[in-house]
Amino acid sequence: MVVPNQVTLAADIVAPAHQMGIDNRAWDETLQGLIALIPDEPGEATMSLDSLKGNLFDTVALHYSSASQGHSERNSVWAEVKVCRSSAGQAVGSALANIEGITLKLLFNDIEVAETLAWDALRAIVDSPHMHPLCIDHIGPVDRDFEAAKRILCSVLRRTQLTWALESGKLQFRDRISNADLATSEDILSVPTEQTIDDITVTLDIAEQAEWLLRLVHSRFEQNTREHYLRKLVRTCTRDVSTNIASKTAPSTADSAQNATV
Repeated sequence: MVVPNQVTLAADIVAPAHQMGIDNRAWDETLQGLIALIPDEPGEATMSLDSLKGNLFDTVALHYSSASQGHSERNSVWAEVKVCRSSAGQAVGSALANIEGITLKLLFNDIEVAETLAWDALRAIVDSPHMHPLCIDHIGPVDRDFEAAKRILCSVLRRTQLTWALESGKLQFRDRISNADLATSEDILSVPTEQTIDDITVTLDIAEQAEWLLRLVHSRFEQNTREHYLRKLVRTCTRDVSTNIASKTAPSTADSAQNATV
């Protein structure tokens, strides 16, 4: 299989377990969980270390990009794994590091892939007591990663993916540009099915709930905010209602012709 071999080779070269002080078993489980999210197709995989503290690194980044095969865009998976360690462990360089967080950014040509990802391969790591956020990143509504995040969030709202991460309180969705507005597990579990804007109440379906959650509460780019999105939904609903009324009241072509004959 192309992808596991390339990712494993990159990991063997970088040696994150040794360079970060992670237990080999924990790192292997994490690596296999990340590989399970990557489409098995020709492509390139790279791995790098960051945040050197003392003689150990605190972050490892994995990037996979598919080879171009007639698509204008490539499948891509970015993953960032962070560890935490005791100050004593850092001082002596002992293997006291635990995986603290995993952040992902996903791009797929076939967007439906995002609804059937093999998340369970990461469950043991996410369920560990030291692990906090499993965070899915995007950079706003105009980017392809937003659509992937939205599809994943839709499946979470339907309870068909990542239910265990949601119920553990560890699942997050984040706008990477703002780096502030998070859609947390608590937000997802309590997302309203109705919203009111300008004294107009709008009922949100699953896809609309997901997009509302992913958008920013505040932004200097007003078109990226939740408020702007709700106003857009109101305009769409109003236009659809007006169109339906017009189509029901307008005489048919046949009736018009008959009346003209009479």
